[in-house]
Amino acid sequence: MGYLILGFVLFIIGLILSFTGIGACLGLPLIVLGLVFQIVGGVKLRQAAMEELKRSIRDGIVEGAREAKGEEVTCPACGTKMPTNAKFCPSCGRPNVPQT
Repeated sequence: MGYLILGFVLFIIGLILSFTGIGACLGLPLIVLGLVFQIVGGVKLRQAAMEELKRSIRDGIVEGAREAKGEEVTCPACGTKMPTNAKFCPSCGRPNVPQT
């Protein structure tokens, strides 16, 4: 989050310097630097969000498998035993398609 704020501040300072004519030679590099910081901050924020999403999904799969009771089936992808009412394999994450 800090990269985004720093990037925004540098971008605004660069715009102000560019349009006022006080520091036109400093304005453009600050604008570019601000944009770079915003891009880096966005990438880091996205990576953190993706890791949190993966952790939530993994925890939900494991918790769902623990709570499920009943007969077991074998995952066709990895061979792990799982409850028949599990939505996903707790080992590989493949969707559990009921056999008809």
